[in-house]
Amino acid sequence: IHAIDLDAFILLLQTDLSIPHRNFPSTEYRKLTNPMTPSISASNSNDNRPLIADLLATHSEAIASVQKGIRANDVGKELYIKGGNLQCYDDIWILRFVLSHRGNVKSATKAAIKTMIFREEKKLNVVGDLRHKLKHYNGDDNDVTRSDVTTSTDLPYRNLMNSFCEKDAALNFLPDKNQSFWNIIQLCKLDLDRLVTEMSEEELAECYLYLNEAVYQILDDITRRTGMLTKCVKIIDMTNTQLLEMNRTYIKRDATASKVLEDFYPQLLGTMYIFNSPRWLSGFWTLVRPFFPKRLVEKIVFLPSLSKMQKSKRSLESSILRHISEEHLPEKYGGMNKTW
Repeated sequence: IHAIDLDAFILLLQTDLSIPHRNFPSTEYRKLTNPMTPSISASNSNDNRPLIADLLATHSEAIASVQKGIRANDVGKELYIKGGNLQCYDDIWILRFVLSHRGNVKSATKAAIKTMIFREEKKLNVVGDLRHKLKHYNGDDNDVTRSDVTTSTDLPYRNLMNSFCEKDAALNFLPDKNQSFWNIIQLCKLDLDRLVTEMSEEELAECYLYLNEAVYQILDDITRRTGMLTKCVKIIDMTNTQLLEMNRTYIKRDATASKVLEDFYPQLLGTMYIFNSPRWLSGFWTLVRPFFPKRLVEKIVFLPSLSKMQKSKRSLESSILRHISEEHLPEKYGGMNKTW
């Protein structure tokens, strides 16, 4: 794979910043980055991420109003100034809520305070650097230990989730250390029936939580280093997926967890691309769509067949190549990378 290995990427970052590997709190990398210095990847001329400096200037009044609203709330004020939280809940963090709630200060303030309470309950501001714990799900380790985040080298429930996966079921990678983080899921390689039977709804939600936190830490670092608002891109590959394999209990649990985390991690997901959609998906999507949050549904893009996209260069450039260079995109998804 012509992509940056996550462990190597984290080592590179920590070497550059002189930070001890696997031992720095979530707030440390925030202080060492400059959001005002854009660094556009030379390998991707289609990159159109907005500049953080421009967004902060455009939404400065809304950001200030949200900060004021947080301080006017007793619980919000207490959490806002507690410990090192001021470094966590800075202008860029609040900007994400302003953008997700489309400038609605009241709504953004309420969501920000709710998230602060949630992060306090889960101790996410002191959980430390999780980026190096984010791994592929290859079905290569069937140890189903329900690991604890404070002691394991894996994220909680990673081993359990991995036991439901075949090779390359879910891949996490960075094609460019200055661009989007990618998550590719090949749905036919995930045993949803076993997952529902052997993994509780609470465990699934906890698994998703720490996955999102690790991805957020990666994206927050890239955003601050490059000065460009950077989000995650997902590919759901439906190749060889059968209707009978779509476990509805799992879909409902997935939707419930996604709805919660969409509120707590605003502006995390950029786009979710659905590749190789089977004919039955349209009707099935109509049935399950109401279970998913509106903000998530708006980010889902059903792509045409690979042959149609390859015939139209503009189609590729206006969609998936905004997030990744053609040389890094796997050939099976319309790119030039033949190593997959």
